[in-house]
Amino acid sequence: MINRSKISLNRIIYPRLKLEDFFKFVKDLGLNKIELRNDLPGGKIIDSYTPGQLKELSKKYGVEILTINALQKFNLTAILPETIKELKKLINLSLSIGCKAIVLCPNNDVNDKRSSEEIFKETVKALKSFGPLFKDSGLWGYLEPLGFEECSLRSIITAMKAIQESGYPVYKIVHDTFHHHIGPDTFEIIKNNYGIFYTGLVHISGVECNIP
Repeated sequence: MINRSKISLNRIIYPRLKLEDFFKFVKDLGLNKIELRNDLPGGKIIDSYTPGQLKELSKKYGVEILTINALQKFNLTAILPETIKELKKLINLSLSIGCKAIVLCPNNDVNDKRSSEEIFKETVKALKSFGPLFKDSGLWGYLEPLGFEECSLRSIITAMKAIQESGYPVYKIVHDTFHHHIGPDTFEIIKNNYGIFYTGLVHISGVECNIP
């Protein structure tokens, strides 16, 4: 059984709940970690709180902020300057609220015509560009491969290789159960090719099936 101290709740499970109520909800469940998001209704990561107020809430309820989810389209060179600006904002916010990591989501677009070689090179380029920012801030970058067919980064193996190629030990991988289910990585592939120490976070997501 997983120790409760290792379990975190992502705010997406109750997106319309006010942030303080979410903190209380987490505490009432006997948990002490959360993930924040920048894609919820209203578009504000910390609602209308100041960073100082949010740190007080964290202290009040004994809740640690693990990540902000997410920096989108991180591996698209065409918008890399804008992505770096957004990352700097997320890093500054993370530092001000005691957040440990920022989730990096790849470009997920059916109109992405890049070859697999181009995508890998652009993924590595992005990680090399972000590396000094994560290193200087002391934060982690968590790559989250998405299993969708159109996604530019579907495999945790490819993500691991991109991290290795970047040369920056500031990255980990988010292994999502839903995206694993629909993605290309089989148990044997992972067993034979993946270093488990690259996993920074596991997302336990629901997968529907037709089994009675």
